[in-house]
This record gives sequence, C-alpha cells and structure tokens, in this order.
Amino acid sequence: MFAGIILRSFIETIQVWIFPQLQTWLLGFVLLVLAYYIVLGGFRVIVGICLLSCVHYILLPTYGFLTNYLHFSNLTPILEHSITDLFKASKQMSFSFLGVEILLICYPFIKKPKQSQKWVHAASFTLTLFYLSLVIFSLAFYSRGQLLNEEWPTLTLFKFIRLPFIERFEFVGVSFNLFRVLPILCLAIWAASRATKILFAVRQSKVVPLFLLMVFIMICLLPNRQSIDAGISFMSTIGCYLVYAYIPFLFVLHLFRKKERNPI
Repeated sequence: MFAGIILRSFIETIQVWIFPQLQTWLLGFVLLVLAYYIVLGGFRVIVGICLLSCVHYILLPTYGFLTNYLHFSNLTPILEHSITDLFKASKQMSFSFLGVEILLICYPFIKKPKQSQKWVHAASFTLTLFYLSLVIFSLAFYSRGQLLNEEWPTLTLFKFIRLPFIERFEFVGVSFNLFRVLPILCLAIWAASRATKILFAVRQSKVVPLFLLMVFIMICLLPNRQSIDAGISFMSTIGCYLVYAYIPFLFVLHLFRKKERNPI
C-alpha cells in the first residue's frame, strides 16, 4: 500500500506538471518493471539505488534564489497550538516519515550493525534537517491562506527559480523526484516480499511479481486527487499506530519474553 500510494502520487505530479495526457498505467508499468529488475538484484543493488538517489539533494542550494521572497514573520507566533493540535498534525504528517520500520528487516543484512549505528543516526539527523529546512522555507514563503490552497507547495517553489539556461525549472524539480520515489518503491517491495518469505517460507522471487501486480492494480484504482488524499490519510493513520504503538508494543513484549527465558 505504501509503495502504491508513493508511486501514484509521483505519477500524478508528472501528469499535472509535465504531461497532462500521460496514462497512469503506462508510466506505472514502466517504473514497476524497473523496480522488478532492481529488487531481484538483491539488497546490495537496492542500497546502490538508494545511494544514487542522493543526487536529488543537489537541488537544495537552488532554494537560495528564494531568499527575497521569504517572510520569516510567518513562523510567529511560536507554540500557539495546543498539544491536541500538535498531535493531530503529527498524525497527518506521519506518512512523510514512514519507512523507518524497514530498518527492522534490513538489520540482518548489515555486516557490522553495531558499528553502523552512528551512520544510521547521522543519516537520520541529516534527513530530519532536510525536512525541517523544507518546512521552514515553505512556511516562510507562503501565507497561511496560500498554504490552504496549494497542493504541492515544495514543488511550486521551483516556479520562482530563474536560471539563464532553463526557463521552466519546475520541470527539473518534478523530474528529479524520480530519484526519491524509485528507492522508496524498491525498498517497500523488497521489505514486503522479504517479510512474506520469512512468515510463509516461500521464495522471494516468486512473491515479488505478485506484489508488483498488486501495486499496479492499486495505482489504476486511484483515478484522481481525492482518492489519493484518502489513501494518504488512511496510510497516515495506519503508519502512526504502527510506528508509535505496535512496534513499541512488540519491543516491550520481547523484553518480557527475554526476561522469562533468562530470569537471572
């Protein structure tokens, strides 16, 4: 479900910003075939694609062209919302932070996991700063009324970037989203197929086509923005309970079971 919504959202941005007549199934089929090739290559290949995805961070300095349009007074007043409002906002934003649970499936493939923890924390810290910078730029650029009517605020920022050698820089920003979407798609499909292999003792290579077919059907069943928003809202609710309730519950349960086995 996570892979399907991510892929459908990317296809929608391509349809709205670049190719309005593009068929959803066509681009979805091409990207899923590419994901099939990558996933069957194994975990090392997926990690290589994830490393390649860092290319899209080269667009981050282009936000410097927007400094004349920023109004940091939009960030004030600070802490004017209640704890309940903050919790509701965090719940709605949880979809953007889903994927951390995949580390539980990737962990056995790490050669030196304890030595790698510092790199994981450093990467998580860097990505958090990246998200924070995007939020600050968006809030400083738009007023509250504009944000309510803007579907893609971060992508719309690229429309205000002017370079002498390219007129429509937003085309570059939208296209570079492929480097962000493809690794997420591959990781989600790989993690789902890997978990299925562990649970039901089936070959992972036989399960991957089934999941890709499910994702293909899913993107074809989400025809418009309203259905995509409903899917994102549904996944945000599931993800919030998964990350903040179910996984901590399993951790506590594991501690109790470990204590029963080793009472001393």
